[in-house]
Amino acid sequence: MVYVRKTNLEGLLRAPFVALDCALIIALVERWRPETHSFHLGPGKKTVTLQVVEVILGLPVKGEAVTESSDLKDIQQFCMRLLGKAPSKSNNEFTGQKVTMKWLAQFDGQINEGDSEEVVKQKAQGFLLRMLGGGYGCNDPATDLDLGVVAHVITSTSREAIFSSRWYDMFIAPDLAQSMLGHYRHALDIMKPDEVEWMPYKPKLLDALPPYCRAEMAIWRASVPFICFSYVEMHQPE
Repeated sequence: MVYVRKTNLEGLLRAPFVALDCALIIALVERWRPETHSFHLGPGKKTVTLQVVEVILGLPVKGEAVTESSDLKDIQQFCMRLLGKAPSKSNNEFTGQKVTMKWLAQFDGQINEGDSEEVVKQKAQGFLLRMLGGGYGCNDPATDLDLGVVAHVITSTSREAIFSSRWYDMFIAPDLAQSMLGHYRHALDIMKPDEVEWMPYKPKLLDALPPYCRAEMAIWRASVPFICFSYVEMHQPE
């Protein structure tokens, strides 16, 4: 747990896994307008805010832009140093700089008596990579995770990063039929103002949350750019 806290990703560890609802995401993306960086719904505009990320996921929302190189020259050597194990090319456990979630599944967070500090650190880093993969909807064993994109996050003890990738609502189910897309479109089209919770996080609720879920309240309403490699989105909570 010490290594998890050093990466500022404790919230990711404690957040329950929720299957991604592709139909809901598609319905929302159809209503996303890059000009205003918000979802255009009947009652008004809505967006994902720094407050939402920190309160729901317990993840840090203040930090440097994620722009460093994601090019890994030798993924097997990189994994051996980072995780103490390397994926096999002959077993199709990696392609380029992507490893399969099936291979990452071995990092279950279990620590054995007698493990050295270095081994414990490697197991923690492997577990965090697995959690990051699951958080991005890559929990399917056949899916690949790009280590070049996420690995630098878990190896830094001073860098904080922004992650928001889990969605939840009452219709969530692992085997949700794509036919639900029509239902979501209709529900969003007929939504009324009194059906929207404009201020879902009341002071009483916030006071009951762990400290890491409200550590950066001072910047929740800041108008700033989100920068992740070549992607830039504006945070405009007003």
